[in-house]
Amino acid sequence: MKKTLIIGLFAFVSMFLFSGCIDFLEDITYHRDGSGTYKFTMDMGAIKSMIDGLGDLGDKDKDEDDSTSPDKKDPTSDINEKFDELKTKLQVIEGISHFESINDTANYVFGFSFDFKNLAALDKALHKQNDKLATSTVLFSGKKRLLSRSNKGSLAESFQKEMMGDDEDSEMAKAMFEDMKMRTVYHFDRKVKSSSNPNSLISADYKTVTLDYYPLKPEMNKGNMGVGTTIKLKWR
Repeated sequence: MKKTLIIGLFAFVSMFLFSGCIDFLEDITYHRDGSGTYKFTMDMGAIKSMIDGLGDLGDKDKDEDDSTSPDKKDPTSDINEKFDELKTKLQVIEGISHFESINDTANYVFGFSFDFKNLAALDKALHKQNDKLATSTVLFSGKKRLLSRSNKGSLAESFQKEMMGDDEDSEMAKAMFEDMKMRTVYHFDRKVKSSSNPNSLISADYKTVTLDYYPLKPEMNKGNMGVGTTIKLKWR
């Protein structure tokens, strides 16, 4: 069965026992005209030495039997392939532009970013990340002084559902990802009046909202809104 982009990425990450050290970040800039930029990154710097060790092991095997061992493969190549597939999908969406893959092999930060003309375009783009998501599900909506984000169909919800099975693999994944945190940061060109999610932190200048969510540790979260929130903005 073909995996969605989201589940495919988590499947790669789950190979590493200390995957809880990986940081997932959504960074969203929203302008008063409704346009903006969306960026998603995975910071895997904390397990860089472990991933590099896979390549070293491959080199050792090749030296022992050069005639039969496969060539060394970059352990992160699967991630890059997923992002290349996403780029192809997003290029046909009206209102999406400037897609860029983030491939910082020095610091092991991987992801992508793109510009969106309006929230409708952003919503369509995020649907392309998860082909199991119903087309009727609205992830982002809003107007001039309002930005709403639904938890339904989000990266966090998709991951949580994937891990909620009762089989042995699901239990192992739960243990590995137990301390994982998903962070969403919203940037605005005017001041924020309020954010409905109790996990929100509004910056001192009232122009940034940071929301942290722990999918597998509900006791760390305030309320049960997940990553969903409604942010009200001031005129200026």
